[in-house]
Amino acid sequence: MKGPRKAVVVTGTSSGIGKAVAEYLARREDFLVFGTVRGHGAMKTTKNASRSNVVTIPNLDLTQNAQIKTAVDTMRSDLRSNRLDGLYAIINNAGGGAIAPLELLDMQIMERELKTRIVGAATLVQMLLPEIRNTKGRLLWITTPGPIPLAYKSSVHVPEFATHGLARTFRIELSPWNIPSIMIACGGIKSNAVGRMDQELSQSIKSLTKKQLALYGSALDAVLHRDAEIAKRGVDPITVAKTVEKALDSSNPKPIYRVGLSKTLSSISSLPPSKVDSFFISMIRAGGR
Repeated sequence: MKGPRKAVVVTGTSSGIGKAVAEYLARREDFLVFGTVRGHGAMKTTKNASRSNVVTIPNLDLTQNAQIKTAVDTMRSDLRSNRLDGLYAIINNAGGGAIAPLELLDMQIMERELKTRIVGAATLVQMLLPEIRNTKGRLLWITTPGPIPLAYKSSVHVPEFATHGLARTFRIELSPWNIPSIMIACGGIKSNAVGRMDQELSQSIKSLTKKQLALYGSALDAVLHRDAEIAKRGVDPITVAKTVEKALDSSNPKPIYRVGLSKTLSSISSLPPSKVDSFFISMIRAGGR
């Protein structure tokens, strides 16, 4: 059996898109996949993924600099053990979030998402850039379709404004070394994270006061209804994984690849900000306040 030739890091691989990407790449003998998880356990792989091609990096909470450093040290040690000169790609995927109006959102959730998706992701890239340069590798970012102010999902979409800027800035600053920074823009993907947020929202609606329900109850019910409709025609995460593979294999990758509903939502995000806002305001009014 041919040994792995390229090492890649995928963050947030315990479930959803991250798990699908890590497993899909690990089926190939020419990839060694570092899959990071926040918890203690190993990333569970299916029979289609070669376990010899997957190295779980546990206890990586991207809000904790000490954990990032420990993870980087572990990966460098494993690279040496596998006689690999560097790292071919960092695939930034980790993130969570919650559904709530900004007026009611627990700001600790917003803080965690900003640290995870922006500060932590940038710190990980900073530390591993020498390894990326050694292989003339690339950066990938699993993102939303665009910088869109989606109501009640600000803990995801507000940080994503910055993620888009971060990916583009790395693309510009690393261009002298021909290191691509690529966005995989996703929309309407079937994911445990979306289902979890909807379940949490259903529970939180029950705990709202009468005044809060009067303000936001019908709008939040509309969110659950829209999410359920999107889930019926949602795209399997394996489609994202195949797109990631394409971006990794291309000798001249595109700055952005679109998956699922991203292709539709991109037309909205390309409008002037006032038009985008008007579009979503009309949605809110149609769905209740």
